[in-house]
Amino acid sequence: MTTRGATRRPVVLHVVDSLYTGGLERLIELLVEQGSDMFDHRICALRAIGDVGERMRANATPIDLLGRSEGPDRTVVARLARYIARLRPDVVHAHSDGASDALPAARLARVRSTVFTEHGWPASVIPPRARWRRRIYLRAAQRVVAVSDHLAARLRGELWVAPERIRVIRNAVPALAPPTAEERAAQRARLNVADSTFLVGAVGALRPVKCFPRLVEAVALVAQRRPDVKLLLVGDGPERSTIEAEIHRRGVGGVVMLAGHCEHVRDCLVALDLYATASEMEGTSLALLEACWCALPVVATAVGGNPEVVDDGISGTLVPPADPTALAGALERYAADPTRGRAHGERGRQRVLRHYSFADFAASHERLYGELCTP
Repeated sequence: MTTRGATRRPVVLHVVDSLYTGGLERLIELLVEQGSDMFDHRICALRAIGDVGERMRANATPIDLLGRSEGPDRTVVARLARYIARLRPDVVHAHSDGASDALPAARLARVRSTVFTEHGWPASVIPPRARWRRRIYLRAAQRVVAVSDHLAARLRGELWVAPERIRVIRNAVPALAPPTAEERAAQRARLNVADSTFLVGAVGALRPVKCFPRLVEAVALVAQRRPDVKLLLVGDGPERSTIEAEIHRRGVGGVVMLAGHCEHVRDCLVALDLYATASEMEGTSLALLEACWCALPVVATAVGGNPEVVDDGISGTLVPPADPTALAGALERYAADPTRGRAHGERGRQRVLRHYSFADFAASHERLYGELCTP
């Protein structure tokens, strides 16, 4: 990130709840550090800096911590308004509901240009009181960004956001090269996985919404008939002990590997034969996009933005959520037909090349900020 020179660049203040490892946090990191240098980007974390924030600080991204307390904090809007008034950014960009207090705070600080990005949606029904709060807060946003068409429809239908205020900017990651045979062999050797093993993998924070125990159950069903199938779970989080308990309950300790956090996700993806997700809700999963860039066939639940990424029967397979039997059946069909899997993986790579370009993602934000900064 460059410093301001003689000509002042517009300042974009990104407001987030925290910057622990996750898709939203990684997306902000990519946008700030690999996007346009037409703007000065700053970040305000409301609750915690987190590991992603510390990494960004080391790369000279200015990050401030407001210090919101756990649970309801009635002082946060006023404190945030004072902070914004001191900083005087040109644009305030609030990311997801955890940072939506930035919208009324920006209005109190007399910052006219505001953006809210909906990165995901609760898997459960939003309670009426919370729904009304979100509707009121979103009125303070000049533009509302949805990372998928699915989220845009929910913003219109459930939160009553006017269509002309919504922009769909699909998530994206920088292009990844497809794995070579040598890379695959090296990573499998590191993981102690035989070349003959059909390795299914999933990447993500170990949180309940990702439903990793359900994926363990599905792989356990497949392993009863196909002992060559194994599962690699990459990530860490509060659900780890629940997943370990499910692995023990299903008796698949020799089938499922928990790899923990992986700094460079591609290193794990290149070892896989197939990528799978059992999530009960997604915005647009960055790990899913990375799997497609690596030309992996995908089995995904038909929720959120997944059906926009995965062309069912063409670049992967969509299954109903909360259905381990359907998930297991899809996994087993790919294990039985590697040629079909390779064809689907290549089509998936072409699909993200056409529709999920990181250059387009960065340029769309640049245009949005530019419009808001124009008098």
